[in-house]
Amino acid sequence: MNFLLNTNKKKIIVSILSMPALFFVLYQCIMVQSNIFERYSSFVIYPFLVVYHHCIDPIKKRVIRIHKADEFQQVIENLRNERDVLAAENIVLRASHLYAQETRDMLLFQERYNTLFACNAHILVRHFSDYAHYFLVDAGEQQGITVDMVAVYKNCLVGRVIEVYPWYSKVQLITDR
Repeated sequence: MNFLLNTNKKKIIVSILSMPALFFVLYQCIMVQSNIFERYSSFVIYPFLVVYHHCIDPIKKRVIRIHKADEFQQVIENLRNERDVLAAENIVLRASHLYAQETRDMLLFQERYNTLFACNAHILVRHFSDYAHYFLVDAGEQQGITVDMVAVYKNCLVGRVIEVYPWYSKVQLITDR
């Protein structure tokens, strides 16, 4: 009986040790057959690979280049729009700066003199004769002009208001006799 147990143990040990060898042999057989399959399938696949390389690949590269060109055009368009916005903003800022420079004298005058009751008016008529020197200005009772108000131009006294009408006034100049 002891002999029988030893044989069973030997069989188990031999089968355990022979299993990897059996798996190795089976694996090699399968791999050899798959290598043969891969080798023959490569003959069929090769023409397609060549066609892809010579025809499809350049088309694919051209499509990618076109997409990149479209993206660059979009970037250029965005930059142009941004430039136009900045140019418009620059024009507004320059105009504001020019306006500030041109109105600086007026602001200095307003700081120097009380101009709460001042009124800007345009000259409608100029009259210079031997008997009278006067202007008719585009401001009258409607704008709050009253008799004996002074007329000033660029910080210089020009004359005084002698007659007031509803829409215009008569300013006697200091050069009048």
